[in-house]
Amino acid sequence: MSGANRQSVQLVDLNADGEKEAVAFFRATGDRPLRLCIFQKMADTYQLCATIDGTGSAIDSVEYINIDGRPGLEIILGWQVSDSVTQYLGVYALDGWRVTELMSASYNEYCTVDLDSDGQSELFLLKSDAQTRTGIAQLYRYDGSQMEKEPDVAMSVGVENLRRLITGYMAPGVMAVFAASSFEQSGIVTDVFVLQNDLFYNASVSDDGSGLSAQTVRNYFIYADDIDDDGIIELPMPIQLPAAREGETEEFWVICWYNLTLEREQEPKLLTYHNYSAGWYLDLPEAWKDRLTVYRTEGTAGWIYTFALLDDAGGEPTPLVHISPISGSGSKLSNGWFVLGAVSDLTYAALIPPEAAKLPEGLTEKELIDRFHVIRYDWNTGET
Repeated sequence: MSGANRQSVQLVDLNADGEKEAVAFFRATGDRPLRLCIFQKMADTYQLCATIDGTGSAIDSVEYINIDGRPGLEIILGWQVSDSVTQYLGVYALDGWRVTELMSASYNEYCTVDLDSDGQSELFLLKSDAQTRTGIAQLYRYDGSQMEKEPDVAMSVGVENLRRLITGYMAPGVMAVFAASSFEQSGIVTDVFVLQNDLFYNASVSDDGSGLSAQTVRNYFIYADDIDDDGIIELPMPIQLPAAREGETEEFWVICWYNLTLEREQEPKLLTYHNYSAGWYLDLPEAWKDRLTVYRTEGTAGWIYTFALLDDAGGEPTPLVHISPISGSGSKLSNGWFVLGAVSDLTYAALIPPEAAKLPEGLTEKELIDRFHVIRYDWNTGET
């Protein structure tokens, strides 16, 4: 039902002998209607050598991961017991062709991750209750003979539905799990789980005893991401910009991206303006942060977005750059407009006003082109 492995028959080398076994999935009758069959290749044919039966309505997911550190792969099966959100997870090891269940647990979402960087994957599970708005994270590690569970760790207080679960480095050499959940219907809270010095904990929860993550993001489209491609996951903090003119009601926001340290401190990394409806974002100079305003006007091919600096004396903002979609490929641009890049079937162009070129905060054409990016979309959810 989910995950990367959805074929009815899958080929995988489970016992590390260099020959791929055939793993096939069937629906039978009786009390345990779901069946996984493992076939070993014998000369020119395949022979059934092991089965795993389970109850439920469907198999939610299957993964093949090294859990115990020995040659070969373990099988992680998620069983969809009913139409409810909570599901049942089993980890199965092959000893010869005898199947041993290493652990089982209920879950809402799970992932495999090497949190302690020892070369073996751990099993990370999330369980949440939307009605009570509580959730816990669980981590299972193989201790040489069985799967041991670390003490449960609480998610942020008030979390509702999990929206995204990713793994990545929160700092050099420090792997983490980033869990983004709905919060109070209009926001998202991101929990960051790490394992340091054999202690499993939520690195994003504040030390003030509130049980809340250090930063709540109030925009469903903003998730943790390696925005600057440095191999470290950044967290987003949206900042509302001041209005360009008095009485302006349209809101514009920039995003301050930061790394979360093990000491729960925030290290700013990047400032961006994301235009989610158009599919592009602009990497902003730090010098623009405290005086920037954005407004838009109607153009011939769509909205023209203007980035401008506010006047300390309260005068009209000074435009730094205009960005607009254009018709065609942009080969016949004039009056100072130049191509920034393309998003789907639209080409975007920019214009640097003459007064902006004289400002120390101004950017060159090359700098603007380098700072213009297409928003990446998650293939699984369709979200950014």
